[in-house]
Amino acid sequence: MTADNHYKITPQEPIPSGFVHDTTAVEALGGRDLSGKTAIVTDVLRQINRFFRNP
Repeated sequence: MTADNHYKITPQEPIPSGFVHDTTAVEALGGRDLSGKTAIVTDVLRQINRFFRNP
């Protein structure tokens, strides 16, 4: 197996999701109940820090 270091660079554009860089997890969930669901969480440290600063 060899490494392929010839990556194609593509222009990046924002996805119009309605979320911004400081959208909280609570805001993103919009009241949805995730009980019994599996979730992948990213940027968790920032969210945890925000929670404990602004309970």
